[in-house]
Amino acid sequence: MGFEVMQGSYGRIWYPVTMSDTLYVGQIVAGLTGDGVAPLGAAGAGNTSASALGIVGVVVGTNNKTPLFNSTYKTEYITSVTPLSNTNEYVLHGGSGKFIKGDTAAYVLVDCIGPGTVLKGQIFNNGFGTAITVGTETAGDATADTVTTSALMDFAGTVVTDQSTIYCRTGANRGIYRICDDTSATTKTCDLPFPYAIAAGDTFVGVTLRMVGISVTQFDSESIYINAYGDTGSNYYTIDVMALDLREAGKEHCIFRFVY
Repeated sequence: MGFEVMQGSYGRIWYPVTMSDTLYVGQIVAGLTGDGVAPLGAAGAGNTSASALGIVGVVVGTNNKTPLFNSTYKTEYITSVTPLSNTNEYVLHGGSGKFIKGDTAAYVLVDCIGPGTVLKGQIFNNGFGTAITVGTETAGDATADTVTTSALMDFAGTVVTDQSTIYCRTGANRGIYRICDDTSATTKTCDLPFPYAIAAGDTFVGVTLRMVGISVTQFDSESIYINAYGDTGSNYYTIDVMALDLREAGKEHCIFRFVY
């Protein structure tokens, strides 16, 4: 499904699709360049302000007369072609505002967002539907504040203190989250210990997101999901995390607000 607006919608409005672009339901779009709205895409260097990026909202519908379904993103899509002598069957539905129903261009219905809007985004590992990596504890730790795994989990590139979270999937600490204070991809340390000793064979997942508060993150190139394996060292979006859910493989998600 991609992203969705949970609370604080600024209304649903039709917008034209930038020429030759393909947009998907569940995609975050911007209106900064082009002929209409286009994918926000992956973050460039130090993207910190949603208003500066021209973020409009999340696509929730298209004006295709016959819906088209994308098997990769598991959602509907629309591709913009020239309206001149267009043979594609586009129909603007009711509530299209200033845009008349006779236009033969591609449009999307966007759930508009702004300061205070709460969104939910799925978290995948470098590909839609690919669950984040599970790491297995190799050493064990009686002090319960260090997790050491042979797998890299999903800490790509630069790892910043207090900007990542680990979650115990199996073991005595199952179901517990901790924010990490290290800069490592394989040895994760926490100021706040887990309540029980960590044993070899316990499993953990981790993401470059705080479980609460201001975080940096990266999206995929189509801005349909949060990319857990995105390097946030230089290129990132700044978000305010309200809730992080890493309980179930393939259903990991984040509830957040953009920073304006």
